[in-house]
Amino acid sequence: MKQLTDVMPSELQEVFQSACYDDLAVCAMKFPGSDIYFDFLITLEDGEQTETQVWQLQVKNCPDCKIDMDNIGGDFYFYSDHYLISAVLGPNIELYFKKPAANPEALVADIYKIHKYVLEDHIVLEKYINGDNLLNICTSAFGLFAKGPKTILKYYFECLEKANMSPYYYDNNFQKDQDAEKKGPEAIDFKLAVLGGIYFVGEKFTFIRLDKKEPKRRWRWLWF
Repeated sequence: MKQLTDVMPSELQEVFQSACYDDLAVCAMKFPGSDIYFDFLITLEDGEQTETQVWQLQVKNCPDCKIDMDNIGGDFYFYSDHYLISAVLGPNIELYFKKPAANPEALVADIYKIHKYVLEDHIVLEKYINGDNLLNICTSAFGLFAKGPKTILKYYFECLEKANMSPYYYDNNFQKDQDAEKKGPEAIDFKLAVLGGIYFVGEKFTFIRLDKKEPKRRWRWLWF
């Protein structure tokens, strides 16, 4: 995962690095078209003095996001190479297995560990798993286990392989991908912003301070 350090303006970077920085709270979210406007309040404490700042993160062309209001982080992290970015680029493939798991309960535990410690709870179990009951699919003798991007399914593949279930991929987009590769990729250069359990995948991130008043213009009249 390649982390970016030049996305936020220097003024905001200094706020997060300040010893006075105390808290971040979400104010509002707007969804104009494919974009997202994410408003947040920053609180600074210096002794008995309290200062607040209102900022807006504008995400241009956002194909995927997750808003976990119970897990708001204290700082933003940005990436140009991340499994959440690869997930939106696709293509989706299918993961099958030929044999039942000797210990389905252990397989369920392994899948939960993947989501907790590798995928950091950014992706819910039901997003790619076949069906809405993980134990049911883990006790099946054969069939479709999951459908989604290979960057995610590879973790499930390793778990199924560990359980001796003879997993394999099926990619019905293979020929289409080969043709596209000959013509040259035209993928958008997406980036990722993470704030605790909140994340945005977008083409461009722009921060604007909303509570900063613009200076009044002084007009000078010219007489001819």
